[in-house]
Amino acid sequence: MPTVDAEQSRTIARLYAELAATLSEYRFGHWTELTKQQRAELESHEWTLLTYSSNMTTHAVRLSVANVADAVTDITRATKLLAAAGRRIADVKRGLALASAAVTLGGAIASGNAIAIAAAVSSALDVADG
Repeated sequence: MPTVDAEQSRTIARLYAELAATLSEYRFGHWTELTKQQRAELESHEWTLLTYSSNMTTHAVRLSVANVADAVTDITRATKLLAAAGRRIADVKRGLALASAAVTLGGAIASGNAIAIAAAVSSALDVADG
């Protein structure tokens, strides 16, 4: 079986969650047209798809956490760049963007959510470079 990386796992997880939501919308939108057994079968499939989505998300987090040293390096780099950019604030809008990116990064770190941390680091780097 081919190896699935963290980003691919997140993508698959999102797609399975969306598919489960689509089935749910169909089930509720056609409630009176479906038999009780059909509704139960669709609901069972929804839960199975959500479980797969959750499993793929867990897989993505595990892969992301495996790169903790890289994450710490990225967090440190992003924080230093935000601080440097903060010393060069020329207008309020830029200052607010930097502050928001720093708060988001701090919140992500505090949550321990590897996916949120990676997204916040990326966003912080974009804001600091901007």
